[in-house]
Amino acid sequence: MIPLNPSTVEPEALQDALLARLTTEVRHALHHVLGSLELAAEDPLSRQQSKYLGRCRESAHELLRIANDVSELADSGSFDQTPSKIQFSEMLEGFSNLIGIRAARKGLDLRWSVDRRIPRVVAGYRQAIEMVLYRLVDNSIKFTEHGEITLSVRQKSFDQRAGEIVIEMSDTGPGITQGVLDDLERPVSESRSRGLGLRLARKQLAEMGGYLDVISSDDRGTKLAIVFPVIIPTTEPGGGAVPDEHPRSAALRLLVAEDSDDSFAVFEAFVKDEGHFVTRAIDGADAVAKFKQGSFDVVVMDVNMPVVDGYTATRMIREWETLQGQARLPILLLSADDVGRQMRIGSAARCSGYLTKPTPKPELLFALRHYSQLAI
Repeated sequence: MIPLNPSTVEPEALQDALLARLTTEVRHALHHVLGSLELAAEDPLSRQQSKYLGRCRESAHELLRIANDVSELADSGSFDQTPSKIQFSEMLEGFSNLIGIRAARKGLDLRWSVDRRIPRVVAGYRQAIEMVLYRLVDNSIKFTEHGEITLSVRQKSFDQRAGEIVIEMSDTGPGITQGVLDDLERPVSESRSRGLGLRLARKQLAEMGGYLDVISSDDRGTKLAIVFPVIIPTTEPGGGAVPDEHPRSAALRLLVAEDSDDSFAVFEAFVKDEGHFVTRAIDGADAVAKFKQGSFDVVVMDVNMPVVDGYTATRMIREWETLQGQARLPILLLSADDVGRQMRIGSAARCSGYLTKPTPKPELLFALRHYSQLAI
């Protein structure tokens, strides 16, 4: 991780950077703690041992919740303010691949549709829109136990050059309580739990000239409207088709870039009974070199590594694939970085998906199976 020089950083930026570093380190440590507790629970335990283990896991998850809330506050608004191309079907498909794993793990259907009357290509703050969607869908996944989450894109008002887009999102969860709705009017620093994600999403929408509207909420679910402006380009940007990803077999050849011995030990223990073949890279440069020399099915990439970080290594691999005319291999980020940073930099580097440390064993195994079946 790059050291901070307080004399050259604005106080507010320094505070956010310190909070981001703190939460990254806490999540990284909890990845070892929760992973080890999960592995320990697989062995025969006495009733008393199970009780103590359960208390440890509850406390660790409470620390994780606090770390995630702090991370949300530290990453409450920054986004690239350069408008970029948006094709809603392509954007939602990619978004569904990124977050759909978590929904599927709970047995939830994540569905989306796009009104055909919307121009095929518009320009807008794509990065911010994806972050807002992540915050809101993440909330729905947390609080919805069964059923589905749907995203429906339609146009609200359009002329020849600009307009507003509405993404209506609904779930089949317990609904948002009045207390949470009241929480939206409090300062961000006082928001808690579900209200924090909603509050930050509304703040980010306001910064791009949009707004968030709670259409309805009761014990049958919640319906939200996400409204934001877009521009219709005078000439449609070009771009080649995204190459298909490699077909893969059940037993995967995994390239795992991880500089932490403890984190790699947790990963190996999680996959040891799955029949996968694991090759370790100790930093980003090593990962790029081994990728070029070997034959793999999925790359699992840590982010904060010496020599070359995981984001840069991912970008270097993508550039090499393009030069070689090869199809893109799935690259899955497994990082303690906050979600906002992963989405901003990871998406730009063209990663295929991501998981945030600590990641439970079933979720990691589910993600590997998901990516092994994408092209089948």
